[in-house]
Amino acid sequence: MKWLKAFVLNSLLLLLLPFAMAEITIQVPEKETYNLGDKIAASVSLLESQSYDGFLKVAINCEGYVLQYYTTPLSLEATFRTQVQVPELTLFTSMKGLCSINAEFEDINGDKISKASSESFFVTDELNISTSSIIRSLPYEKITLKGTVGKMDGENLKEGSLKISFLNKDYGTNVDFGDFEYNLSVEDLDIGNYPIVIAVGDKYKNYADTLVQLIVLPIATRVENRLESEKVRPGSLLKAKIILYDHKGRVMNGTLNVELIDPNGKKLLKKYVSSLDSVNYELTSDALPGLYKIISKIEDINEETGFEVETVKQLSMHYENEAVIVENIGNVDYDDETTIMLESDNKKYLINKKIELKPGETLSIELSKEVPYGFYDIILPQTQEIMQQSQEENATEPQEEANVIKAVEISDKRPVYKKIGSGLGIVTGSVVRAGGYIASRPLLASVILIVIVLLIVGYYGRGFLMDRIKGRKSRDTSQLFKDFKYKEEKEEK
Repeated sequence: MKWLKAFVLNSLLLLLLPFAMAEITIQVPEKETYNLGDKIAASVSLLESQSYDGFLKVAINCEGYVLQYYTTPLSLEATFRTQVQVPELTLFTSMKGLCSINAEFEDINGDKISKASSESFFVTDELNISTSSIIRSLPYEKITLKGTVGKMDGENLKEGSLKISFLNKDYGTNVDFGDFEYNLSVEDLDIGNYPIVIAVGDKYKNYADTLVQLIVLPIATRVENRLESEKVRPGSLLKAKIILYDHKGRVMNGTLNVELIDPNGKKLLKKYVSSLDSVNYELTSDALPGLYKIISKIEDINEETGFEVETVKQLSMHYENEAVIVENIGNVDYDDETTIMLESDNKKYLINKKIELKPGETLSIELSKEVPYGFYDIILPQTQEIMQQSQEENATEPQEEANVIKAVEISDKRPVYKKIGSGLGIVTGSVVRAGGYIASRPLLASVILIVIVLLIVGYYGRGFLMDRIKGRKSRDTSQLFKDFKYKEEKEEK
């Protein structure tokens, strides 16, 4: 029985051996994509268990388009591998799409012995243009369009023709070994965006086009520093709109460097501002008077605009704890006299003070050291601060004057000489003003007091002085104050 099993197995092996030995394969380059005009080379390998005489047929199949482009007679020896190098095939328009190379071997009787297909590959007519998609230019300049053209496998296009379409005109140049370059004139173009179409083709009808956006930029030619006012008060807000103009006098975008310079050359402000934006700068109340400059710069354009900060000589006054607080709220030194009036029981006191203050400085006038004790209405000079306060009051109802402080109690802390000066001055209602005036000037009051004393002494001691001058004995002084005695006797009668 063993010999029977061995016989059956050997018979089966002999029957299957021709099929196991039969083999046909196709080798093509490891390349996924081809352009029209490219060449593809294939290699066919055959191995058969029997010897045959026949024909090898090779065809390309591209999505239904089949072309048998190679046939050759071929003799195969059993169990011996035969290698056939198929001539290159140039790919053309009908072959676009997904393709493969097919091969089959037929014997001389037309019977198909074996067949095979290659790996699929793609045939296309597309090219790739590499160039800048956006080009920026100034008016009246020439621009250079340059780039490279490649096939889909990454290789440069050896040669081709390039067409540039711009403003309804076509311009041509060549592609050499993948490179192209063309100088295009854009003279007398207005600012804006302009499309440029670049198209390239070759003799195999490969093609590509791309769109380049040309942006013609404006030329900055002028800057305007538009001030709200050429004269500005200290403490107010400076407003200036910065405007950039192009070569045709139109407002354009841009960022400018803006500086503010004071009369001493000190830089008060430096910032970057976009065209049509405003610069706001709040001047201090003691800002230097004089000519200021606002300077706007962009590239080589420099615009300088002057404005004046006005001279303000001004005091601010308010009452606080028996004193008038005076502040220089102007922007120059204050060196002048000011007068404060106090009223009480139909009496008026004028307090004149020499004010010497630098901007921002304050001083206190203590009223208790200027007038007697009492309740007073204090009348301050009209300052800008008081005037503004008065204007803000409701005009529809009668209002007290903003510079009058009513019924203020003031103590008496005056020195002795002021009290004497004030007492001598305020004798009758007609001289109240003079008395207050004198009381507010201690030196003047002292001088007047001394003069009065000397006049009294001189009047009543004139006889004594004459005797001394002439060398006579002193006369009887019993009648020295006779006029007073006479007046008393008259009153008794």
